[in-house]
Amino acid sequence: MPFLLETELKAHGGVYDKAEQSFGVKVVVSGRTGNLVTGQNPPSAVEIGKVLVTVIDKLKSSKPCLV
Repeated sequence: MPFLLETELKAHGGVYDKAEQSFGVKVVVSGRTGNLVTGQNPPSAVEIGKVLVTVIDKLKSSKPCLV
């Protein structure tokens, strides 16, 4: 690859956040509305699932019920 993703993201104003340890768990919730969920490394899968449930519940409770 002719560039490092971390370097390019930072150069264009992006935020790059990584796990403290190799293959450590890292989950980040971001975006204007807090509904962008991303994770690093396979061990993050369980934590991503938990965070997704929380975000989805929050989104469901913030929308008016049309029934």
